[in-house]
This record gives sequence, structure tokens and C-alpha cells, in this order.
Amino acid sequence: MCLRRSLAGATRTRRAWLRRVGVLVAVLGLAPATVLASTTVEGALRLGVHPAAPVIPLQQIGSSRRLSLADYRGQVVILSFLAPWCSPDCIVGLPALKQLDRQFQATHSGVLVLDAILSPRGQVTAFFKKFGLSIPAMYDAKDALGNAFGIHGIPSTFAIDKAGRVVAFVDNKPQSLAQLQKLVAQAAK
Repeated sequence: MCLRRSLAGATRTRRAWLRRVGVLVAVLGLAPATVLASTTVEGALRLGVHPAAPVIPLQQIGSSRRLSLADYRGQVVILSFLAPWCSPDCIVGLPALKQLDRQFQATHSGVLVLDAILSPRGQVTAFFKKFGLSIPAMYDAKDALGNAFGIHGIPSTFAIDKAGRVVAFVDNKPQSLAQLQKLVAQAAK
């Protein structure tokens, strides 16, 4: 009986504490989901929030130019994280990425396919030559952009709208052309 009373008292105390925290959160205008969502893009998307794409300048492959997602505001961007060592999954999705890129370059539709490659420069150059890739790409050898997006596996693909907000993603699996077109449609809304 005594144990039951002490457990009931602890439960009342815990509920009172949670109510106080809830009031504090409401007064400060904070929501736990907002705090969690701010940690990574993927985390925010899983909570239904469409965050701004991280602005992290990275060197463009084949150039000394630095690229940032901010450079592409006003365009829909399909951003795919790849690595040469991620075969066969990364390789399976390459034809669809190449086809999507060719399709949108031919129509000048304001859609850009962009890759972030998670490997050292020497491996990336050979990878691009081997598969005949001409998709604009950035080196992310230190995973700065990958960490900001919160990727857990590759390939991972994100759709970014014209306002620079990330609106959709597919984690850890290669994409078909139809799936990539669906991501473009979500970002173009």
C-alpha cells in the first residue's frame, strides 16, 4: 500500500513537472519538434518541416570554382549524394540521373541535377570518366554537406524547391527515372 502511494505521488509530480515544461515551451514559442528538426535536413523532413537547404560552398569537380546550393535559388534542384565505393547501388541509379539531367538541360526547364560526391578527388575523377558523367558535381570529401543533410546511407537524393527549401528525399536507395521525376514534381509545386 505504501509503495503504491509513493508511486502515485511520483506520477503526480512527474505530470506537474511536464505541465510546467509544456507551459514554458508554449510561452517561449518553442516546440520540441522544431528543436529536433533544426539538427539535420533529413530530421526536419521526417517531422514534416521543409528547411532551407544548407549553404556550404564546395569545390566543383573538374574546376576550381566553388558551388553552393544558394547559387541555384530560383531553380528546382535534385541533389544526389554518391560515392565511387558505393557500388552497385550508386551505379544502378546513374543512368536515371544522367537521363534526367539530359532531359532538363534539353528543355531549359529550370531543373538542375547536382551530385555531391563523398570521396577524395582522385577517386571521383576516375568515377566520372568511367561512367561518362557530365552532371555538375561537388567534392564533399569531409562530409560537410552530407552531415548537414543528415544522410545515413548512400545513394541519398533530395529535392530542393525554387525558394531553396528541401521538400523531399529518398534515403539509401538508387532511384529510377520515374522516382526522380516524382521528386522534381514535388519540388516544382
